[in-house]
Amino acid sequence: MPTRRTYLDIKVDGKTRLKNATPITEFGPTSIAGAFLDIISNESDLLYDKIEYMHTAIDPTRNSGRELDNLGYMMGITRTNSFVAIDESLTNFYFYIDKRRNLTPAQLINNLYNTNDPIRLELQSAGIIDNATAPTKIIIPKGTYIYNNDKSISYLTLNNTEITNDITNGYVGILSNRDGSFSNVQSNVLIKHDLNQNLLFKDIGKYLFCTNTFPIQTGGDGLTDQEYRYKISTFPQTRNANELSIREAVITIPGVRNIYFERGKYGYGTYALLIEGTSPLVSEGLLKIIEDRISVIDGNDAAFVMAPEYRGVEMSFEIMVDIGYDQSNIQNNVRSSIIEYINNISIGGTIVWNEVISLIMNVDGVKDFHSDYYKIGEYDPYNKLNKKQKVLRTINQRSYDTEKFYTDKGLIKMCSRQV
Repeated sequence: MPTRRTYLDIKVDGKTRLKNATPITEFGPTSIAGAFLDIISNESDLLYDKIEYMHTAIDPTRNSGRELDNLGYMMGITRTNSFVAIDESLTNFYFYIDKRRNLTPAQLINNLYNTNDPIRLELQSAGIIDNATAPTKIIIPKGTYIYNNDKSISYLTLNNTEITNDITNGYVGILSNRDGSFSNVQSNVLIKHDLNQNLLFKDIGKYLFCTNTFPIQTGGDGLTDQEYRYKISTFPQTRNANELSIREAVITIPGVRNIYFERGKYGYGTYALLIEGTSPLVSEGLLKIIEDRISVIDGNDAAFVMAPEYRGVEMSFEIMVDIGYDQSNIQNNVRSSIIEYINNISIGGTIVWNEVISLIMNVDGVKDFHSDYYKIGEYDPYNKLNKKQKVLRTINQRSYDTEKFYTDKGLIKMCSRQV
């Protein structure tokens, strides 16, 4: 930005130059020389105003709010707004009949209402069951509220879904009622619903449960002015459809911890993205969002977006506990420490057995422990099964470049005794 000169500065300087370089001596308000000086000084002053405005307009440090958004738009850098947590896949959230009852929809309806009960006709009329006489499905309506345990986080179902005699899990897409990262949840958190508030569902709803198999981490907070200024100032002026631009586009998506890029994995003109999530399990909903994001980047290469192959880790321990300590608390603390350690190992990482030993022995009250078994298998996150387990020795175990270790409280067994 050039040094600002005022109207008076320009006029006085012009008057001095004319006196020194010409025989002009009259510069009064009605003189020709004075009129020209006034015009030149005034227009120059206005020009400085425009230069200052243009300089301010392209300087992110001197803009805020909408003006900062306009600057980013001109440079092709949009402000990241808040993201609403959503999972539209049909592999994550689902409703099901209480599995302890082992009932089909028909058996549940017949247990609740006799054949001649007029409520059965009302249920059919309301579209909750398909047939009053011989029902084969229960239809859960679009817009059903679902919650976490204390109802601080809520979602809505995006469509109707059905539980049938043959399909016991009624999968449906869900959308958070609040934007931002606050609504992100881990697995098996959305376990409440409001179906009981519907009079016709008041009996059936007692036997309907719900859960989310995978974490939902697609909610994100928008950029503040300060964060947006930084993004503008560090953003390269030219973007090409290459690994750097793809990585930059994906890594900013809520729920993505890291990506592993491999060009040509499936032949010439292809690249693969292996996604590591902020939660140990990556949902199909997150993969779909990533596919949509990279589809707008210029380039003709075919993209393959994948979650890692999960290696389920099973362990069983007997813990020797010092007298006076709560055995249940110690078991929970040991289990939680091991789960956190294993699930935070990156793709292609190694389980260091000495770290496991250290985690156990560092829990207050633990005197010693004995390992009953140590297994690693192929974990199926949809059915929550660890298949093809192999019993291992208690030594370091490394995963391959496309694999990630995973465990949960169902895979870490624990017993204890006081000594």
